[in-house]
Amino acid sequence: MRHLKPSDREAVETLIDEHFPFDCNVIPIDAHTWAIHGSIPVGGEMILAEFSDEEDAQFALELLDTAERMRTNPPERNES
Repeated sequence: MRHLKPSDREAVETLIDEHFPFDCNVIPIDAHTWAIHGSIPVGGEMILAEFSDEEDAQFALELLDTAERMRTNPPERNES
């Protein structure tokens, strides 16, 4: 299982808590910085988080996507 550095994980958790309607992608900033770039209703286009490599940024974006899908389509509960 892949893990993010604590500071990267904290950034992802903050974005999840904000409940942004994510429409994001990963973009390069420079040779050692990758960012989750997205559009939000109030702020327009912006960098939402930065990471030291593309793989971490892609993984963080997957975590955000999973959290958003779970929020909008929560798993059904078996109430027996």
